[in-house]
This record gives sequence, C-alpha cells and structure tokens, in this order.
Amino acid sequence: MSGTGSRFGGSVPKQFHPLPGANLPVFHVTLEKFLSEFSLEKVVLVVNPQYLDLPLLHNSLNLLQTKFPESECSVVSGGNSRHESFVLGAQYAIEKFDQNIHILVHDANRPYVSPDFLTGIQKSLLQLSPEKPVFLPVIPVNDSICRATENRLENYVDRSELFRIQTPQLLYGPSLATALRQKSTSKENFVDFTDEGSFMKAMGYNVFTFTGDSENIKITYPEDIQ
Repeated sequence: MSGTGSRFGGSVPKQFHPLPGANLPVFHVTLEKFLSEFSLEKVVLVVNPQYLDLPLLHNSLNLLQTKFPESECSVVSGGNSRHESFVLGAQYAIEKFDQNIHILVHDANRPYVSPDFLTGIQKSLLQLSPEKPVFLPVIPVNDSICRATENRLENYVDRSELFRIQTPQLLYGPSLATALRQKSTSKENFVDFTDEGSFMKAMGYNVFTFTGDSENIKITYPEDIQ
C-alpha cells in the first residue's frame, strides 16, 4: 500500500478508491477476502508515509478489527520502492512477532481473488519449509514475445517457459530472516528487487511456483476496476 498511484489519477492512491459494488476501499476489500479465507494472526500494512493518518485507512482498519478480532493489524511506514517497503514490513513483522511464521505478501490493489485461487494459496502455504522457502503464483504468457532495440525487432523469444508473476508471494519466515541478514552484508544490499521472489533467488534460495489466476489483476488504471 506504499505506492502513490500516480498512473491511476486522483488525490489519493488507487488502493483507497471505493470498489464499485462494495462501496469500500480497494485495500479493504482485498484484505477482507484474505482475512475471511485464512487464519491470519498478524497483518502488517505498509503505507506511504503521507497517508498514514488518512481517516479512511483507520476507519477501515477499525471495521476489520471488529469483524476479525482474532487478527492483529499494524500499520508501518513504507519506503521509496516496493522492495524497500517490503523489507520494512518484513523486518517489523519478524522483530515484533516471531521469525517462525509463514509470510504472505500481497498487493493491496489486487482485490479480484477467486475461490480456486485462494485454495491454491492455502495448499502452497502448507508446503513452505526450509527446502521450499518461497512460492509464487504464475500464469503463462500467451502473447508472442520478442526482443527489440530502437524500435527494431531483433528476435522472437520462446514463450513456452515464460510466465507472468503475481502476488501473493509466500515466504518461510526463518529463511526470510536469514536472507535479510545476508542482504545487509552482501553486494545485493542496494539492488532494488522487483518482487520477493527475485530477492530470495538472489540470496541463494530456491523459488517454487503454483498456478495463478488470470483474474488476479493489479489495478493500475481506472479501467482496471471491474
């Protein structure tokens, strides 16, 4: 939730816009679906610093806390990039709660999660272990793919082994805690990783996949809202 949503437009990021039919902010709908499906003991929302005091945010959290009293929700300040925000949220969770946890990292602006997809997430969560510390949802690339330089097509790329990566990305807590310690002393410390899988892969961990959902889109523009 730490992005600014500049491509979406408006005075607040897309995750705070009401979702049609729900009359609730996008992030609220997304979080409620996961709270309804999983027994999430702890929830950490990483929020852009300029929106930490937004009444809409705290009103939603109060409603969710009332509906799901067994889940503890915390809000932390985000960083200047997705990876920096992830690290801040992960470190907070590990230090405040425990490293012996399973971590589910999801984009607040991906509210369209189907029952079958949620079942797949649950099955993958149960497989997290030292041997399988990371699971990512992926969907096949169906379009033709090419490499191009200065508007000139260089060659086509075989798409049979190419996939689009989604969230939630699932992490085994002890492995993540070790990876974060490794990062602070490695040459990768200043790399701005695009997602959690690429970070864990760079730290030497095996990354596994499970079937994603084509409807699990990331809301980026107003027309993405269904």
